Amino acid sequence: MAAPATGSRSLSDRNALIGLLLIASFLFFFKLGSVYLFDVDEAVFSEATREMLETGDWITPQYNYVNRYDKPILFYWMMAISYRLFGVNEFGARFSSALMGVALIWMTYSFVRSLRGPRAGFVSALILATSLEMIGLAHSAITDMTLTFFVSLALFGFFQGYAATEPEKKRWGYWGCFLGMAFA
Repeated sequence: MAAPATGSRSLSDRNALIGLLLIASFLFFFKLGSVYLFDVDEAVFSEATREMLETGDWITPQYNYVNRYDKPILFYWMMAISYRLFGVNEFGARFSSALMGVALIWMTYSFVRSLRGPRAGFVSALILATSLEMIGLAHSAITDMTLTFFVSLALFGFFQGYAATEPEKKRWGYWGCFLGMAFA
């Protein structure tokens, strides 16, 4: 069992993290906009977000100009920002899912690294990044990757808060848990 990492990151640790994030970015962003929206939910989320931009109503999502209360608003906002940055297209629709996937890889690496060291963090995050379900969800304009990120934040935060011996680390862990639950 490796000792938990302490102090600042070494150069090789930083290089491993950068390499890991580059691998995850390649896997999650490669040909992100090259395939048409193929899932019914992708089309509904994308159209509802397009209508949000068209109508200027950032509070109540609409699909075919009928109010849609099926999912929380955060995902629509993230997709709307992507549309503003990249245009109303498949890449813009899927960008936030891919970005949340990369963020989940970074968070997994950081969490496992704090418990078992940089090598275990790297291997854990690499296994997660290369799993087919992760790659598929990162390439989809649906809420699943965003939900997975925030549920993982809640779980990681709870564990950190529960296991920490220092009050400051305990407080930050529980704050991560609370924020993860709220955004999930």
